[in-house]
Amino acid sequence: MEEARRKIRVCLFSIVLAAAVVGICYYYFDGRTEVPGSEGTLIFHSVEGDYGC
Repeated sequence: MEEARRKIRVCLFSIVLAAAVVGICYYYFDGRTEVPGSEGTLIFHSVEGDYGC
C-alpha cells in the first residue's frame, strides 16, 4: 500500500514538473517576433489648434 502511494506521488510530481518545464519553454520560445513600429500599442497624439471656442 505504501509503495503504491509512493509511486502515485512520484508520478504526480513528475507530471507537475513536466507541465512547469513545458510552460516555461512555451513562455520563452513561443516563436513570436517583436511587433514592428506602433502596431498593437496604444498611442496618444495631441491635437493642437483652435477648438472653435
